[in-house]
Amino acid sequence: MGIYLNPGTEGFERALRSEIFVDKTEMIGYLNTVVGTNQSYVSVSRPRRFGKTMATNMIAAYYGHEADSRKLFEPLKLAKNVDGWDRYLNKFDVVSIVTTDFFW
Repeated sequence: MGIYLNPGTEGFERALRSEIFVDKTEMIGYLNTVVGTNQSYVSVSRPRRFGKTMATNMIAAYYGHEADSRKLFEPLKLAKNVDGWDRYLNKFDVVSIVTTDFFW
């Protein structure tokens, strides 16, 4: 199975080490604008092979209070282009449900 509550930063760290990493951290800038609003329920849906797992790992690494992930995000676009980018950094519990882990 896997870790479902605060899965940590390992998945995002693995993505950062990849040669084909595409920095999509500015998505978190948008997510931060909807925290505490009626629009705060966000679905990360994309076509097959378009980075859903990487996006969810990034979101879990940013919001989850499992570990301090400031050093992971400081060199990325989010920290360079978004004011107050660290407002919600490591402030929440994150629940990760991976449906491919279930055996039907």
